Amino acid sequence: MQVTQYPLTFRPAYEATIEGCLTLENKADCHEHIFELIGRALEPLPLERITIKGAVNQPWSRIIDVPNVTKRKLVYRVGGFSIVSGNFQHQLLIVAN
Repeated sequence: MQVTQYPLTFRPAYEATIEGCLTLENKADCHEHIFELIGRALEPLPLERITIKGAVNQPWSRIIDVPNVTKRKLVYRVGGFSIVSGNFQHQLLIVAN
């Protein structure tokens, strides 16, 4: 029996469990091979940890490169600024490569 690699790529757009099947048919002997597939898309791990240091009442900016496997324009919501309050301005530009 000959065995060969059959590469599959799983690129979910959101967190979910996705089920499906892959059916391969051998035209020579009419045998059908069915594989049940379960893909679990989990929250991604951070690419890196960034520490931003800034002076009081001084504006700051930082450019962060983010991989983009979709090749479409992506919009990100920035959060995690719970310790910042008052009248302030900040700029965080995220570029999806």
